[in-house]
Amino acid sequence: MSENQTKSLFKDELSESIFRAIMQLAEIEDEAQTQMTEEFLQKQTRRAFETLAYDFVTPIIMQMEKEGVEFMDIFNWSQFFDACASLYEDEHFCHQLILIPFMASSAYGLPYGRLDDDVLDLLENELTAALPGEYQLRINTDILSADHFAVSPMQMHNLVRYMVETSKPGISTMIESEESAEDVNNLVADIRLIALVVSAPNNQEIESLDHDYEATTQLQKRLGTKLRRLLRDRYVATRIDLVMEHGAPLNQYLDMVAGEEVYTEALWMAPPFILVEAGKLFRHFALKEAIGNLKQSFDLKISDLQVSVGAFFESPSVGCLALAEYRIGISKKGETKSVLQGVSWPVFNTDHVECQRVLERTLRLLGFDEANMKAVHDVFPIEDDDDDMMLFPTWDGELAEPQAPEMETTTPTPYTLN
Repeated sequence: MSENQTKSLFKDELSESIFRAIMQLAEIEDEAQTQMTEEFLQKQTRRAFETLAYDFVTPIIMQMEKEGVEFMDIFNWSQFFDACASLYEDEHFCHQLILIPFMASSAYGLPYGRLDDDVLDLLENELTAALPGEYQLRINTDILSADHFAVSPMQMHNLVRYMVETSKPGISTMIESEESAEDVNNLVADIRLIALVVSAPNNQEIESLDHDYEATTQLQKRLGTKLRRLLRDRYVATRIDLVMEHGAPLNQYLDMVAGEEVYTEALWMAPPFILVEAGKLFRHFALKEAIGNLKQSFDLKISDLQVSVGAFFESPSVGCLALAEYRIGISKKGETKSVLQGVSWPVFNTDHVECQRVLERTLRLLGFDEANMKAVHDVFPIEDDDDDMMLFPTWDGELAEPQAPEMETTTPTPYTLN
């Protein structure tokens, strides 16, 4: 593609320079030159978010697809833009959005609305003590969902700016939950989020918070243990686990199934990366809850069930065909054309072969064996309307919407990520 053709795809020289640097980075072999290009990309992208009033990211991603960039590389660059979008700089501070995810499941509705004062006080006291004295901390009062942050990079940047400009350091309602009891009562399991904004003086980098590994690890363990206890005491009928600090039972479980797949305990991590870590854990969480729900609601044990696993690929409309997730159809033994419950198992940024091995080890640990596990070898595309009606593989390799047994009139909700 000629230089003139490339220029015509972008509205401005700044976004064009970002695209060209991304393409050049793949060709650079010198380590020093790579570092210089990465620093240039960081600087230019942050400048673009601060100075451009329109979506400059989509044209860059679209052009990468046209140039034949691999799907996983596009995924990683999308995360890069999302991470830069979660930063907002003003005259005095660089403000970073931080999310603290916790996974929750309950047959009686999930945590929502305002956090208890003892939780908010714990966060304020522990994090204020951990931050350098010149830093500022804002804590959002309301429990949020991933839907609150399912926005474009430019919208995310504007959201962080709004959070800063409409609040003062301390505890306040920067984003209202707006979830009702009815909304959360329809959820059996979900990722819940606590939102913070950490502000560093402009002459310092927020990334430096992670440089003291020992202090960060101690903070995560101390804060995670206390936060998990407070949340479990408050929501006694709810199972709760944290990404920040897994705890001994979750770590023991991961030792049995994770293999080479890495599950990171983290606190000071940009939103797109911490949400991926939450999503990787939630796959296990959701599958276990789906099996438990069938036992509790319909008295169906593992020995009564069979699972079909299908591979689902991104639509060719994005410019390439790439594995996005596995879907697990859970059915009664002997039923070949129906699904009782469905669970999605996204690949994220992990190797798809290792991801498949983790899923197989997880199913075996739950009690399934070769006789009641089946891989469906067809290639299934992810359709645009999947959010409205997600389909899962049946035992005979077709796709079906989950349907409860005839004795029950309600339809199970598929276990998927927001």
